[in-house]
This record gives sequence, structure tokens and C-alpha cells, in this order.
Amino acid sequence: MKLTKYLMLGVAGFLFTSCNSDEYNTAGDVTVEMEYATLTVKENRGIVNAPLVLKGKTNGPVVVTVDVTEVSSSPAQENVHYLLTSNTVVFPNDSAQVGIEFSLVNDMEINEDRAFIIQIVKAEGAKIGTQNTTEVTIRDDDGLFYEALQGEWTMNEMNWFDESPESFKLAITGVDEGEDGYEKTLYISGWSGFTGANLLTVTAEYYYDMASNEITIELPYDQMIGTYGGQYEIYLYGVSPDGYLMDEGALVGTVSSDLRTIEFYPDDTIILYAWTGSSWAGGLDAYYEMKMTR
Repeated sequence: MKLTKYLMLGVAGFLFTSCNSDEYNTAGDVTVEMEYATLTVKENRGIVNAPLVLKGKTNGPVVVTVDVTEVSSSPAQENVHYLLTSNTVVFPNDSAQVGIEFSLVNDMEINEDRAFIIQIVKAEGAKIGTQNTTEVTIRDDDGLFYEALQGEWTMNEMNWFDESPESFKLAITGVDEGEDGYEKTLYISGWSGFTGANLLTVTAEYYYDMASNEITIELPYDQMIGTYGGQYEIYLYGVSPDGYLMDEGALVGTVSSDLRTIEFYPDDTIILYAWTGSSWAGGLDAYYEMKMTR
């Protein structure tokens, strides 16, 4: 599998600057440890931090170097299953916690949970404490279809207004396990390519039929999905064959067995309609022949 390495910039808690040896903490009784002996994260989590803690009062920075190793059974491999941002981190003076950052690779394959070990191998300006390792378990999410659907997608569609092909990026997110809506509700964001203050998010209903092993998602009509330009409320509606707005029903998509395509009935048309004050302002965008891919 070909991997793409991501450049991580502006990460809070990390100072990728070098220190001269005479700039390190010189106060005694300062130790550094991994905060947790074990850490479990889901494969689709994205960027994760394994926290380190510093104990004792410092008078300068502490620089910590870690190493990563595979466990003997079901190992997680660096640059295959996760990408380490850096193996060196700095505790600024008076800072008690930083993190080892790594990003997870969501491989879209059903597999056993994988694990690796982060170990502190060097500390400049502090002693290494007894809790010097964290075993990280990466939980596979691909057996849970609800979680496996989450991530980045591309919407390919025909613009209803000028009948031209278009595409834009969408992101599917869900509800955390244990909370109301888990395996029931999904959120699809980024409609028409809008981001930031104009981000448009559709709430979708998730259904899994165990008998047929089929997944469908439904996007109910007559829901407010965001605002535009600071003055318009945007609603999702269907469009009937004769061009009328439909506020009842839903757009229904069928998910492919490999979880890489969501297809909608080609003739189904939706419109993002704007409302301002007490009057309708008109259609912001409308599509048909919709298909989501990744």
C-alpha cells in the first residue's frame, strides 16, 4: 500500500527547536515519565498524542527522545500503520506535560487490533522515571461499518441549474461510542465546497440491514444545514420532477460492500435553499446524478 506522509505544522505542545547543553534544566529531583502504561485508540482517530509528564520544579527546558518498537503479536509498523511526527519533544520551562504525536493510517481493511510501544530512551535535563513506556493499541474500526464510513469523501454530481458536472470534498463524521446517536446518526459536511463560517452540514440517518448486509444513509429534507454570508439560513430540500420543492421524504444513498462508494438514485435532485428574515432568497445550489467516492 502506498502511503502519503503528511507535514505536521503548528502542533500545540511541541517545540522543534534545539537547545544547547547549558540551556537544559539543572534543578535536581526532576523526572519524566509516560503518563499511561497503555493507550487504546481507534484506527480512524487521525492525529493522536501519547502524553508525557514531568515531575518536579524546573529552571530550564527538558528534551526527551523516544523510540518505537513493534510488539511480538499483531504488531503495528511505523510508516505503515502509523506515522510518527517526531521522536524528540521539548518540555518548556514550567511545563508539566507534552505529547508524542503520531497519525494513524486508516487502511480500510478488516484486521486484528495492532500495537506498538513508545519508550523514553533519553532525557536531557531530567531523570527517566520508572514508567518509561506506553503500549499503544490501535483498534481496527473496519469491522464496524458505522465508523468505517467516517472520513473524507468526494461528491461527484451534475449541477441542476446549468447541467454541468461538478465535484467537491465532503467529510463524514459520527457520534462517539457510548453516546446517543452512535450507529444511528452521521454528519456530512462541506456541501458545495463551503468551509469555515459557511460550512454546511447535513444530518443523515444510518441504517444497517444485517440480513442483507446492506448499508443505507438517508438525508431528511426540510433541515437547516448552516448559514451563508452571515444572513442566510440554508435548508436542504428535495426537488420534484416538475420542479417543486419537497419538504417531506429524504435523499437515500446505498453504500457499496467495500465502503468506498455511496450511490443515490440518478433522478433524485436536492437543492440548498436560502432563507433570510421572513422570505425565501432562492436556491444556493442544486444537484442530481450524485455519487460519493473515496
